Amino acid sequence: MRGMTPGAGRLRGVRERFKFWLRVLKAGLDPVDMLARFIAIAVLLLGIAGITVKLVFHLPWLVVVVILMAIALAVFAEGAFRVRGEVERERTAKRAEQQSQHQLALDAQQQAHEKDLASALALKREEYETKLTDVPAAVTPAEWEALCRPAGPDRVVFKLRRRFGDRGAFRDFNLFRCIVADPDGITTESDGLGLIRQYIPDFPDAPPVRPGRYRSEWRGRASDGRWVDITRGECEVEEPVAAGDGAVGD
Repeated sequence: MRGMTPGAGRLRGVRERFKFWLRVLKAGLDPVDMLARFIAIAVLLLGIAGITVKLVFHLPWLVVVVILMAIALAVFAEGAFRVRGEVERERTAKRAEQQSQHQLALDAQQQAHEKDLASALALKREEYETKLTDVPAAVTPAEWEALCRPAGPDRVVFKLRRRFGDRGAFRDFNLFRCIVADPDGITTESDGLGLIRQYIPDFPDAPPVRPGRYRSEWRGRASDGRWVDITRGECEVEEPVAAGDGAVGD
């Protein structure tokens, strides 16, 4: 599509100005019409009294021209004032419409955002509920081993072992807890992801290692937060051993 030529642009500007002045003239004549009626009545009454003819025909032509120009100026001034008011009202109405459309667009965006957020929350809740139902089946203690052997004069190592080497079974739990009872029945526990725990370092406030029977209990925390019993074991610590002896077997 070819652009507008300079001549066509100037002609369009002239038409717009002509329309504007016609609009101004029309708007200015409306209030003058009422004034003209009163003047006509006054002239008629004065004419009947014989005053109008004498007054009008004895005025100099220059005064008549000035009066006519003043009337024309008053007409155009009143028309310009009225047209300006109409333009301002049109602009105000247009701005109000634009603001209304903008607010409608914002409301639509807000509703879409809230809908997306609600969908995301529903999806998260569904995933969470799925995780709650996706808990491990009942654990068979015979498939697991709780190993326990002395590893030094003041250390005992506890280990959780899967008999059949199924590493996927460990992923059923997100945390493991090892509960140890010493020969005097004092119980301490250690939580973590590791399957090997050293007694005492991994068991806070545990009493020193002493000869006797140590019992261990392993639990796993499922995705729903509940603790599941896995297996139990025990070992005998007869006497202190040298460091490095008695490593926990597989």
